[in-house]
Amino acid sequence: MADWMTIRVVLQGRDGEPLPAPPGRVLLAATDHTLADLAGAIDRAFGRWDLTPPHRFGLGNRTIEGGEDAGVPLAELAAAGPARYVVDGGVGWLHDLEVEDVGVDPGEGGIVPVFGWGTIPDQYGRETEDDDVTAVDVVDLDADAPPGELDWDDEAELAAWDEARGDAWQVVEEAVAEVDRRVPDDELRRAVAALRDGAGDPARRLLFDAADLDALPDDDAALWTALAAAVVEPQGEPEIPADVEAAWAALEPADWAGAVIELVRAGIGQPAEPDDLIALIERCPEIEGPELSDDDVEVLATAFGTVVELWAALGAVDADHRLTALGRWGLPEALRLAWAESAAVART
Repeated sequence: MADWMTIRVVLQGRDGEPLPAPPGRVLLAATDHTLADLAGAIDRAFGRWDLTPPHRFGLGNRTIEGGEDAGVPLAELAAAGPARYVVDGGVGWLHDLEVEDVGVDPGEGGIVPVFGWGTIPDQYGRETEDDDVTAVDVVDLDADAPPGELDWDDEAELAAWDEARGDAWQVVEEAVAEVDRRVPDDELRRAVAALRDGAGDPARRLLFDAADLDALPDDDAALWTALAAAVVEPQGEPEIPADVEAAWAALEPADWAGAVIELVRAGIGQPAEPDDLIALIERCPEIEGPELSDDDVEVLATAFGTVVELWAALGAVDADHRLTALGRWGLPEALRLAWAESAAVART
């Protein structure tokens, strides 16, 4: 009987053109699926409609060309460790591959995405439907992946960040003070039970890693808010993927404040897709600033794409990414916990 596993796929970019916030997908597959099956699943997961270009895999020092991969089971990928997939078509998109878990519950029988984040670029680099295809060099399988590290060593920058968080929390606190946000006890209990039981799920595991809890609180509200606060401010030095950390780093306190304030005001059922959250920030009267550029919108959309998936794992938004009663109560509480110390400093 085949084992089932999750495979983390991160689109790093093209040779000389790394993506600033690499998007990713986590695929569910069986060890007796083949590399050819995986190639098709990756291309579909990353929105490609032309599935005919040549492709190849790099497993350690071994290169497997398209056409040769139909006879290679994914068990060999699991044994190889981190690997790479390149789809050419004159573009050369490079993907990092890593088997995360083996022996998971398959649920469905095919290779399917079970988690994802980020904005997916056009297969041929087009920005509009009228753009011509421009061929570029094929990516080298041996090229190093672009780094995704963040530098938090500058004390002046950290002090300014703390002040911004404190100021932002005061704005949120005042803005939601008049909103009826009762604790939805039944919804909270169900969400926390799912979180405790499903900590092996990629999104839930990321939440627990980011929260860096020494022990899990017995109180449901305490555990939920700790996990939700970690979406805003990861704790300790967790092993968070660099692309996810970069997405979080793109969000400033004002972005969190504007999105949460207007979500709470709009109420249960408010759509919370990335584009919706950006629109909410722009309409929030408490948040002042210059008009967002197209680049700003793209960065925010990529970052909020990660956040919304984690909010869904928490139950703050539903499967259709609409605000729940739990989210209306809990998202401000998450900001309170994440920024409480900064708010206290800001008041002194």
